[in-house]
Amino acid sequence: MKVLYYALTFYPVNSGYSNAFQNLLNSLNDTDLDIDIVTPVPLSDSKELEISSNMTIHRIPGIESKRFRGFINQKKISNFITELDKKNNYDFILFETFEHVYVLSLLPKYIFNKLAIRIHGCLETETFVFSNKLTHRLRYFTAKKFLFPKLRYIISTNSYHNYFIKKYFYNENEYEIAKRDFFVLP
Repeated sequence: MKVLYYALTFYPVNSGYSNAFQNLLNSLNDTDLDIDIVTPVPLSDSKELEISSNMTIHRIPGIESKRFRGFINQKKISNFITELDKKNNYDFILFETFEHVYVLSLLPKYIFNKLAIRIHGCLETETFVFSNKLTHRLRYFTAKKFLFPKLRYIISTNSYHNYFIKKYFYNENEYEIAKRDFFVLP
């Protein structure tokens, strides 16, 4: 089985997210899965991770312009993932977090049949919904209007986040909620 795994933050960054993502990959190390890891985190001067032969890391360099880098880099990542999927025809695509909401929103619709997002924390949920910052409000609008209608598989680290998504992204619409599969993966 071929899997594409998108990690928003990854080694050499030493953060809770990065460590959690690496731990998940370590748990999949001795499986029959062929895993391509895509991350926007540069390697810099660090040595690349020594991972098993069934895992490949793709690092996507970004642009430095402060004004447009957020959207342009996410468009670049979305294009890269689309091309990688066309080349490798993945069976499953997992996005750790939907903080990069534009990457997800810009993916072609066919990819969503095999794509799952995993919700980790309050930035993706409470901050997007309740913040007054324009960037967060735009991300919430984009996620609600262009991402969540296409999603079928939603994974969360706990049931609270699944409840939050049902309430604020699907307006507790039972018909829309029933079309999706919600899972908890701590």
